[in-house]
Amino acid sequence: MTATADVDRLVDKANELLDKADQILEGPTKSVSKKTTEIVVVLDRSGSMSSMKSDMEGGFNRFIEEQQKESGEAFVTLIQFDTEYETVYSRRPLPEVPSLVLTPRGGTALLDATGRAVCHALDTIPSDHLCVFLIITDGGENSSREFKRDQVKSLTKKCTAKRDWQFVYLGANQDAFAEGGHLGVLRGVSANYSADNCSAAMDFAASNVRAYRLSANSDDLEWKAEQREEMERE
Repeated sequence: MTATADVDRLVDKANELLDKADQILEGPTKSVSKKTTEIVVVLDRSGSMSSMKSDMEGGFNRFIEEQQKESGEAFVTLIQFDTEYETVYSRRPLPEVPSLVLTPRGGTALLDATGRAVCHALDTIPSDHLCVFLIITDGGENSSREFKRDQVKSLTKKCTAKRDWQFVYLGANQDAFAEGGHLGVLRGVSANYSADNCSAAMDFAASNVRAYRLSANSDDLEWKAEQREEMERE
């Protein structure tokens, strides 16, 4: 298969996923239950993540431990991506989530990972559950071949409008407001973090997500000024 044919095949597959997502979202809007939360983590494992491998593993594990302190049912989906995409586990009950193992490699196919993760979630997550996506990367898009920016942005915005799904963005070594905006993530829930301080970023994310699970108020997911200051500190 030629390179061009391979790309065409991937684009066709992405279009199929988007068509299915549109069909799902055309259904009636249901009221959201506050009893069950779906946490979808879309985590960059590209080669540049090597410098923060240990900190990210520890930060993710503390994130899960913090969620386990909160009452209420929750499920976790973990997507890891580089040039390739992997669903590590889907809708794992919170008490059964294992420790993170991060193996950095490859490039940053952020658009493909986000697009595919949202399509997967639409296909697997009950429409009346609270749902928050946590997208974590240390670099901008450089490897996607399936999804385009406008497709991903349209998809996330539809999910927020139709299902009240929330999207949070954490980006290092970039303009997180611009990169998150390309994915349809609002400025209030997009944040820069220093590669030397990803532990603090994950701890603040844990606190905000836990508060959101308790309140079902999306304002609780917004980054506070003091959180931004600490996360950006070199």
